[in-house]
Amino acid sequence: MAGLRKALRSLPKSLDNTYSRILINIDEEYRRETYTVLQWLTFSVRPLHLVEVAEAVAVRPGNDFPDGEEKLRDPHVILSICSSLVVLCEFGELRLAHYSVKEYLVSERIRTSPASPFATMVDSGNKKIAEIYLTYLSISDQWNLSSHSRFLDFPLLRYATQNWHVTCQNWHVTCSKCFSRACADPRNTACCAIPHFQG
Repeated sequence: MAGLRKALRSLPKSLDNTYSRILINIDEEYRRETYTVLQWLTFSVRPLHLVEVAEAVAVRPGNDFPDGEEKLRDPHVILSICSSLVVLCEFGELRLAHYSVKEYLVSERIRTSPASPFATMVDSGNKKIAEIYLTYLSISDQWNLSSHSRFLDFPLLRYATQNWHVTCQNWHVTCSKCFSRACADPRNTACCAIPHFQG
């Protein structure tokens, strides 16, 4: 009985405490991946599929296409590393477990909590996602594939081509300005070929 009382006293007294405890207990090895997943699910324009999120996790802005070691061999590992903060829904869609998860991640409260490394803001979140868009579009454009094959080989490509402009607008940067930055790099030809990808 004494052990039960002790356990009950240690339970979080609010959702904030619950989420904070979950986040700080995430293995250090997977914190970057967890942060990226939560960021994408928080600011996604539409529900994302598990394979799309896994692809986003593997992309490092400015780097070449991730090799086998960087890509998740099994996208379902996301469900483990993100603990109970995410759920896999019908048709393979990955979502935050509850609207309050998003509310906590973007709140002022998380910034003063032990889980502050997971705090995310609208501008910084959309900026990071836009950078991944640009890297991903540039990399995919360098592969000599048909449009159909390209969408199959690059699971995030359709989402990126359809929604990059929304993310740029949410980042409070005009689309032309955002893409002109990327086009300054001669390797980034995808920003000039977006219409070719759509359809």
